[in-house]
Amino acid sequence: MSLKTDPRILRTRNLLLNALFELLKDNDINDISVGEIADAATLNRATLYDHYRDKYELFEELIGDMFHSKVTRKFEVATDCTRALQTIIEGTFEFLVEMGLSCTSRSNQSKSLIEVRIQKYLFEILYDYKTEKVKSKTHFELELEATAMSWSIFGIGMNWVHNDSQRSIEDYVDCALKVLQQPLLESKNMDLEV
Repeated sequence: MSLKTDPRILRTRNLLLNALFELLKDNDINDISVGEIADAATLNRATLYDHYRDKYELFEELIGDMFHSKVTRKFEVATDCTRALQTIIEGTFEFLVEMGLSCTSRSNQSKSLIEVRIQKYLFEILYDYKTEKVKSKTHFELELEATAMSWSIFGIGMNWVHNDSQRSIEDYVDCALKVLQQPLLESKNMDLEV
């Protein structure tokens, strides 16, 4: 049995993740001690260190799990490429709001950790999707496209959260979808004109 699937390890990790999630409702990651996380999980500090380097690694896993489940839950019901991209954009924007990246109560360090994790998972979701659907491109091309799209989605989402959140999420998602699809459409038209 692999350590990643050992039920005892999964249960312990879930206890730690759930404890941190509850503590984050009222505190920033920088204000939470390892002891508080362990106490809330009804475990000892050494157990936390058996599974994670520190509270920040636990925090990154929590953010990654939350983001991944939010986006993939929506993404799995997508029926075509446009709908898939729309659900990724929508899920990202909703997650950015839920994580409170626009509020001043979060420290810059915790915002940075959240942002890095979101961007990484966006890349992975897009790369995996493109690898599965597009067989005519090289690994390098798919990696570059996934990188460009993930940073674009993330950047547009951050712009919405920080500068333009009075617009509805639906309006912003529709606009972002058009912006991301436009280069694809233009390049197809340019190929036809040549």
